[in-house]
Amino acid sequence: CLALNDYVFRTAIDESKAIESLLGYLVVNNPREINKFAVIYEGKNAYSGLYRRNFLKKIDEEFETFESVNPPNSLEDQCNVSTLAKFEPIGCFEYIKSNGANALMLVPSTENNAWVETVLELNQENDYKFALFGSDSMYQQSYIEINGKSRAETEGMIIPLSWHRSMTGGDECTNQSLELECKAAMTFSNDTKDMFTPLGINW
Repeated sequence: CLALNDYVFRTAIDESKAIESLLGYLVVNNPREINKFAVIYEGKNAYSGLYRRNFLKKIDEEFETFESVNPPNSLEDQCNVSTLAKFEPIGCFEYIKSNGANALMLVPSTENNAWVETVLELNQENDYKFALFGSDSMYQQSYIEINGKSRAETEGMIIPLSWHRSMTGGDECTNQSLELECKAAMTFSNDTKDMFTPLGINW
């Protein structure tokens, strides 16, 4: 393994924190009145399956204003990409539409994500147009832009991500849009002149 010394530590943020942030955001900002989710995921992939379980658990235990139309047993789930030799999203879409879902949470793995394109294209058809949400694995250039232009298929999609600071110092704190970033930097830095150095505030 890595030969770290006794004073080096690393923490990885749990996926449930990202999910909590997303649902908390929706409680306050929900112009489309989203209340029922369907999760499209890969049950045989550790990341995708765990994200789905955490998402459904958060809805059941902490955010009761939302529901999920996914059945508890993943093997019976028509939106589990891994259960079929060739995933055809039309069956999943018809199932979730008949159960009143109005939002899709897409959770692809990084190894097998060809199905995402089919789902995005089908969602553009008039009978569907579900609101789109994604796990951090959806934060890929190919899903967001084509030839430098925003993709219509994913326009408005919401993805909870780790935050990367945008500031380098100087007088950016006069910019109101960076107020939160400035407050965080001042809170977590011992010396305000060094608050944007790597040892001040990072992602």
